[in-house]
Amino acid sequence: MRFNRYKSVETEIGRFGGGGSIGDSGENKHEASSEEQYFYKENKFRVEKLKQIIAFRNKQIDEHIEDIIKSIKKFDKK
Repeated sequence: MRFNRYKSVETEIGRFGGGGSIGDSGENKHEASSEEQYFYKENKFRVEKLKQIIAFRNKQIDEHIEDIIKSIKKFDKK
């Protein structure tokens, strides 16, 4: 009963944007300015760290839910 709630988002370095719906896959992309590229590179580490923290906490929550389910099943057997 594991749920993988951790999803990574792939973004090309130097390109931002993209469509918001099916069919708009690449219509809104533009070349990023040097300021946007700098911002992306500076914050990439922070984003990855937050993804790791979220994945770890989701794993803890899933384990806690599994423990609760086990204890309920154990209680129901009695």
